[in-house]
Amino acid sequence: MRRTAIRIRKEDVRALQRQVEELKEQMRRKDQTPSHDLHSPNHANPSEGQALPMQQYSVDDVGSSRAFTPANSSHPPTSVRSLLSEDTPPSSHRGPLSQSPVLTSSAAAAVLASLDRGAEPNTESHLLSPEPTQGSDGNEGDGFQLYGATSLLHDQSSRTFLATGHREETQECAPSKDATRDRLVSYAALRRQEEVALYSSPSITSKIDFDGVPMDTALHLLDLHWNRQHLSYLLTYRPAIMDSLIHNGPYVNKLLLNAIYFQSSLYSDRTSLLRQDPQDPQTMGMAFYERFKSLLVDHIDKPTIPTVVALLTCGACLVPRGKQSAGWVFCGIAYRMMTDLGCHLDIEPTSQTGKGFKLTPIDVEMRKRIYWAAYVGDKLQSLFLGRPPAIHETVGGVSEEFLDTYEEMEEWKPYADPEARPFDSSAPAYRGRPCYAISTFRCLLQLCRIISRIIDAFYTTDSTERSKSSAESLNTSLMQKRQDIRDRLRQFKDGIPAWLRFESGVDSTPPPHQITPHSLYWASVILTELPFTNHGRSTLAHDSNSFQSSAQDESRKKCIEAALHIWKLVEAYKKTFTLRRAQYGISYATYCAVLVILEHTDQNCDEYIECIRFFWQALLEFQRGCNYGLKRPLRLLKSLMGRIEKVTKNINMDATVVTDCPDLSAFQADMASLFGTGQTSEAWSGPWVAQDGLVADNTLFGIADDSLLGAYM
Repeated sequence: MRRTAIRIRKEDVRALQRQVEELKEQMRRKDQTPSHDLHSPNHANPSEGQALPMQQYSVDDVGSSRAFTPANSSHPPTSVRSLLSEDTPPSSHRGPLSQSPVLTSSAAAAVLASLDRGAEPNTESHLLSPEPTQGSDGNEGDGFQLYGATSLLHDQSSRTFLATGHREETQECAPSKDATRDRLVSYAALRRQEEVALYSSPSITSKIDFDGVPMDTALHLLDLHWNRQHLSYLLTYRPAIMDSLIHNGPYVNKLLLNAIYFQSSLYSDRTSLLRQDPQDPQTMGMAFYERFKSLLVDHIDKPTIPTVVALLTCGACLVPRGKQSAGWVFCGIAYRMMTDLGCHLDIEPTSQTGKGFKLTPIDVEMRKRIYWAAYVGDKLQSLFLGRPPAIHETVGGVSEEFLDTYEEMEEWKPYADPEARPFDSSAPAYRGRPCYAISTFRCLLQLCRIISRIIDAFYTTDSTERSKSSAESLNTSLMQKRQDIRDRLRQFKDGIPAWLRFESGVDSTPPPHQITPHSLYWASVILTELPFTNHGRSTLAHDSNSFQSSAQDESRKKCIEAALHIWKLVEAYKKTFTLRRAQYGISYATYCAVLVILEHTDQNCDEYIECIRFFWQALLEFQRGCNYGLKRPLRLLKSLMGRIEKVTKNINMDATVVTDCPDLSAFQADMASLFGTGQTSEAWSGPWVAQDGLVADNTLFGIADDSLLGAYM
């Protein structure tokens, strides 16, 4: 075995020596070329015309510790037509996934090529921490896999072009970035025009493989996706996916299609068509989920970008359906597959000739969106399930700047299905307004960074294992962390762009995806303050009563203030769109507010009765809509019922209030409408409510499933 390994190593050394000699010969011939020919218009290789202008590095001696010396680039600027042509779909610029060029070994030592044209090369990073590179073994997925410097599969001789990360912008790199932005926006506009033609061009749609789903149903579900869930995370890069769907390109597969179908079915009014059992709302779209699972067998060991997107899409929508374990596992697989493909690295667009791999600007844009959408989804899922985040920002170096800004100023209107009866015809007509998709997502990303700090500070195992610390030092540490997070939340709120600010009752209601950051902001305030109240027993392995009463009272007031803000936000959302299709970030904020009202307000005061009555109706609407699979809201409903009954017994309320307040018979009727008359008692079994009528467990970190509560507390 050892002899075999030595023989293989000797063969690798000989191969590398031959490659070094070839490289030296190429450099020798290049040095003999007149310098004035380097910039001649006819000198550039036409096959390299699609590459973005890049610095090239000449190497004096492979393996030397000397710095690489930049050489003048011979690549001509990329034209819009060369990358994105009206006559040639982008899918033709890159073959099918199975035929993607494989990243192979190169004679040059690994170098960091930067999109920042004027940046100096790093003379030490390639020696101390070589960048992750591809494996030399064959790959049936996206054509290459990346391995870090500690791996035995790391190839020191490969050339993986990485952007330098957080370097300062230079004047020299601006034209390249602007040109790429223009091309991507043009690409998105052309693809959107092509989408419009689908509805009036049967000759085009008849050639599209919708995986057996009728064309009208498939397009309906795709339209729902682009109108709603897509805008929440920007995970699915619309122009690339739709172009690949039409032209059989590499950015979509049947697994991703069924994930989108499954997700969108929650938001569809075509219940008779999409339910396996017309009488059971929980079977909505489940045929797509079964198809997804059957297809996954063929994709799980072949990492591709569409498969990553499919797993993240399906995993996210399984949580509100009550399949939290499956959603958590699918997203976990996606995170690993995403790392395997190098989506956590800022690999720059390149079009190398000969051996190597290609990443077009479309590839790079799609990878950036996947990474940051996964980061945001991970933080929200962590809150919902009460589990520590899986993605940490320190392991990645991906730019946050999305160059395709087409959706920023695109008009948004609620999707209206022309073939289905509206679920709620009382909703007022909505005047279209700019989507602001990019800036909204950037705000959500900044907030999720703060949420990650909140979880690490107050809701993880490490934050509770402080037995060696004295009570005084522990209090000081917790108070300092709270102040730091308060400052970050204030900076976030002050930094929200003017066009994304929203004050309920004053401004017109923005699109749903723009309300999500506002509601999650106030939920974050509650999560920050709750551990310091006298009901914070579940969140810290530390007696909250040891905090000064003034500090406890301050935190309690902030929690109530945040809950009332959430009430007004959700009320505006409900009046404009209904809550049946609300994204679970909105529902999570609602649950936070309900628990604060139940635990931190006077039980004998009618001050909050209107708020309680609203949340009663809101939770019912959540259960009838996209969050029907969650059990925890049912406990909140019963707690609200007990609170209302207690208030009505102790306070003389006028006839109007009593009439509007749900009574016990209405409560039972609502439960029967959700579960059926035969399932009501079973659904309400269990010690869900304490003797005083309040929820027995007030934990917010992990609100989706009570079996998870306290696991990391």
